Amino acid sequence: MAQHDTFRLVLRNVKRDLLELEVNNEDTVGMLKLRISEHWQVPTTFQKLVLGSAVLGDTTRLGEYAENGVLPQPVVMVISSDAVMRDLEHRNKERRMRALRALAELGPRGGDAVIDAVAPFLEHNEEDVRRAAVMGIAHSAGKGHTHAIRVVSAKLSHPDEGVRRAAVEAIAQIADKGDNDAISAVVPHLDHNENDVRRAAVRALDHVAEKSDDRVVTPMQARLENVDAAVRQQAVRVLAHTTRRGDERVVDLIVARLQDPDQRVRTAAVEALSHVVEKGDERTIAKVSACMEHQTDEVRQTAVKGLAFVANRGDEYAICAVVARLEHHDDAVKRCAIEALPLVAAKGDDRVTSALSSRMHHSDCFVRFAACRAAENLEAKG
Repeated sequence: MAQHDTFRLVLRNVKRDLLELEVNNEDTVGMLKLRISEHWQVPTTFQKLVLGSAVLGDTTRLGEYAENGVLPQPVVMVISSDAVMRDLEHRNKERRMRALRALAELGPRGGDAVIDAVAPFLEHNEEDVRRAAVMGIAHSAGKGHTHAIRVVSAKLSHPDEGVRRAAVEAIAQIADKGDNDAISAVVPHLDHNENDVRRAAVRALDHVAEKSDDRVVTPMQARLENVDAAVRQQAVRVLAHTTRRGDERVVDLIVARLQDPDQRVRTAAVEALSHVVEKGDERTIAKVSACMEHQTDEVRQTAVKGLAFVANRGDEYAICAVVARLEHHDDAVKRCAIEALPLVAAKGDDRVTSALSSRMHHSDCFVRFAACRAAENLEAKG
């Protein structure tokens, strides 16, 4: 090979790191960028190479800059997102998608400017664009990035479900479990006037809140006393998704809602029991069973449904709690206990069969009817 067909090239970045490479006169600037990306992990799209006051074009041969086989000074590599940012606004969708993927590849080096540029694409009407934006923000921000969490959380109140879903996905990517900034950003959305927004906030909290986190439980406990039934219902649902199973404090809060005056809240409480209660817990069984003595039929029926979530079939403690209420002075409570027996007793339990049989001759026709139906249900359960 002729003299000076290759030469040593020194590169410097803005951090003043140095990189020395042997290059060929025929190599182009674009080829050099590929080698730089291998060493400094900066995508070629974002590299701007400067020699003196000249910006080097990708197709130019490196040998054109050499003097007697050397460069007069180091080539400076600057990270520039200008071209990619322009492509984000391009009419062509593929150009925009490439730009989003490139920004994701750049990672945290892009800073807050990249996050602000990508965030609007979470609102795009096409799902693949929104997903690319989620990926771009996740890679640009990394975990625990306060600015990104704030920007993304604002999208939880967007009217479009697809946008809210993208926001939830992004929060899951950028926030660690227990991240205070994320929890603080998401919790206010639980009070939004749109139910879909509140649901999106619940999903986001499920990703960022530790189970039984006081920063979630405490504000939810206050909301359980709100005059608005929708707020109480939402608080129950949040606790169901963010509470450690067996947390007695939260179990008590949920069980208390079985007696809520609003049917929606009672229903949410029954559903929540399956998430927060250790099945077979005698303390909870006792509390739920006690609700069968409530003055209103709606609450009594809610307690019956709740027993199915807190007691295993054949649970001795639960059966005893229900059978004891067969002797209650109020026939309505008797009927409620009869309806609960098939939910907690196993087929072939002679004590339960006998108790139901004796109630088939009760003076109250509704008690008799409930006993006959309960016996049929128990037999059918197998």
